[in-house]
Amino acid sequence: MFGPVEQSKNFPLFYKMPTGPGHYFGRHAAGRLYGQKFLIAFLMELSKQWFSKHAQHPFGIGDIAAADGSSLPDHKSHSTGAAVDLFIIHKGGVKRNDKVNVVTYKHEDYDQEKTIDLAKIIAQKAKQYRMIQFLYNDPDAINDVQCVPPIKAFV
Repeated sequence: MFGPVEQSKNFPLFYKMPTGPGHYFGRHAAGRLYGQKFLIAFLMELSKQWFSKHAQHPFGIGDIAAADGSSLPDHKSHSTGAAVDLFIIHKGGVKRNDKVNVVTYKHEDYDQEKTIDLAKIIAQKAKQYRMIQFLYNDPDAINDVQCVPPIKAFV
């Protein structure tokens, strides 16, 4: 179901997020797909559960961290391997990257219902995986998802 989980040769605390059934890599070329073991386990579990519900609408994984743990110039919080960017869901299940199919919560192809469902699954998993912060950028939907810690709007 998943590709191999590889340990970083440059930074043994980090593991590379494998390919999987419910997600795709939206910033694959950037190589920022490494994280701590708990985050990779969380994302694999999320991908598997998401695929069982919405196989035709994968979620996109953006930045996690660099393989060597170095600071990312545009994402300083990602150097610990404990943060991840997930892309919102496109109505047609279209995959995005930094140059094409970039959909925001204000776009007509934004699938608010499925994105809220993804946020609810993440919030549910927050009980099992300690979460410090959950940022979500659709202010119209933020009250539909209950989470501890509380979700903060990121607009």
